[in-house]
Amino acid sequence: MQPDTTNTSRAKRADARRRDQLQALRESVRHLVLEVDRLRVVLAHDLGLSVHELLALGHMVVQDGITPKELARQLGVTPGSATGIVDRLETAGLVIRAPHPRDRRSVIVRLTPAGGHARAQAVAVLDHALTEACTHTGTNRIRDLTDLLTASSDLINRTTTTQTTS
Repeated sequence: MQPDTTNTSRAKRADARRRDQLQALRESVRHLVLEVDRLRVVLAHDLGLSVHELLALGHMVVQDGITPKELARQLGVTPGSATGIVDRLETAGLVIRAPHPRDRRSVIVRLTPAGGHARAQAVAVLDHALTEACTHTGTNRIRDLTDLLTASSDLINRTTTTQTTS
C-alpha cells in the first residue's frame, strides 16, 4: 500500500507545482499586458497620436491596406469612429485612402512612408525590450515561448472573433 500513497503524494505535489506555475505565468502575462498598454500610451503621446490612432497604424501593417469597416472591427470601435481616426491620420500624412481594388464603393487605407516610419518607431521600442529580455535565453526556450504565445494569441483571437460575430 505504501507505493500507491507515495505515487499519490507525488502526483498531488506535481499538480500543486503546476497550478502555482500557471498562476505565476498568468500574473506575468497580466503584468506584461499592462506594461505594453502603458508603453502604447507613452508612444502615442510621443508621436502626437491617440492610442487608437497608434493601434490603427499597427493594423494597417499587418494587412496591406485595410478598409475602414475592417479597421473599426479590429479596433472595436464604430465605423464612424474609425472614419474619424482615418481622417486624423490622413491629415497627419500617415495614411492615404486608395480605391478598393474590388469594390468601387469602398476604399483601402494604407500607410504612407511617414506612417510606416511612425509605426516602426513604436515597434522598435518593444523589439528592443524583447531582444534585451531574451539575451540569455536559449533558442529552444525562445521557440517554446513563441509557441505558447502564438497558441494563446490564437485562442484569444478565436474568442474575440466569436464574440464580435454573434
